Amino acid sequence: MIVFYSMIFVILILMFIYRSQQPVAKIRIEKPIPWGYAIVAMGYIVFWAALRSGFVDTSAYIRQFQSMPVGLKEAYDVLFSDVKDKGFVFLQIVFKTTVSRDFHMWLALIAVATAVPIMVVFRNRSVVFLYSMFLFVCSTTVVWMFNGIRQLLVAALMFGFGYLIEERKFVKFLIVLFICATIHGTAWLMMPMYFFVTDKPFGKRMLIFIFAVLACAVSVAPLMDSMETVLEDTHYSGNLKQFAEDDGVHPLRVLFSCIPVVLAVVRRKQIMSLNNRYINMCVNMSTIAAGLYFVGMFTSGIMIGRLPIYFVMYSYVLFPYLFEYVYKEAKSSLYFVISMVYLVFFYLMTRNIYYISDILGNYA
Repeated sequence: MIVFYSMIFVILILMFIYRSQQPVAKIRIEKPIPWGYAIVAMGYIVFWAALRSGFVDTSAYIRQFQSMPVGLKEAYDVLFSDVKDKGFVFLQIVFKTTVSRDFHMWLALIAVATAVPIMVVFRNRSVVFLYSMFLFVCSTTVVWMFNGIRQLLVAALMFGFGYLIEERKFVKFLIVLFICATIHGTAWLMMPMYFFVTDKPFGKRMLIFIFAVLACAVSVAPLMDSMETVLEDTHYSGNLKQFAEDDGVHPLRVLFSCIPVVLAVVRRKQIMSLNNRYINMCVNMSTIAAGLYFVGMFTSGIMIGRLPIYFVMYSYVLFPYLFEYVYKEAKSSLYFVISMVYLVFFYLMTRNIYYISDILGNYA
């Protein structure tokens, strides 16, 4: 747990240094933070992610990488096989053949490939980069860089190419989506989102989505029965028992995912008057995340509860924008209250977390 606390500490130190170097009155929130701060803040997380050897499913990823064959022909053959998520398998074989057989190098590549798009979007889109990083860690989304790395890699790439949705570049978006889906099939979830997330917040299509979410929650039993029938003969069949025994998404996570949505609802008229297209998208994405978490609370935290990872990172851009432009008169209080609340959430969600590294040692 000390490893993850140190990430918060580094971000807070960077905040202090940045603020101390510039008088508050001269800090322009429209101006991106210098790259050095961004690289140090995210680089520190990448450092720990790259050098781990044991954290939940890390050992499974290591065994998979070590079991991969070597040879470009083998990598080529994978593309025309029926292997699940062949894009990820292809990358492993190519990396192992041409770069290194050291699993730490492979984990480092995944960490960097995941971190860079998140860092770039936060720096370019968030009005307070370091606060977005603070939320990224305290929301425990950062834990995905150590566990569930394949899905976070895809979510980070889709997040990085989110401007394709904003600018309505469908063909390019579809190409990116297709490539990402070869790494993790859940990426296809982003396909329908293209068509309505740029609408103004809480428009008709978003209200239809919210209604659909509530309908899913009410009809959860027949939904799971149908899912069991559909998945019975697929590669998910082995997970059915695990899904059935899963308690669902933690209610606290559902509650916290609703915070940015509630703040946006309260000041929706101001948000609409500002009409920032990217922020509109952030509000809609945050609403989708909250809706999926709500459904996951009644169904499966393993299956449904992992899908919001494609949407929650937009909330970390939304929060500081709301504070700086929509709740300007109360921004200091909001920064403090939300920070304290998220620190408590981080503590509650990570009490039993650990970190194992064959290089750096073990930490509880």
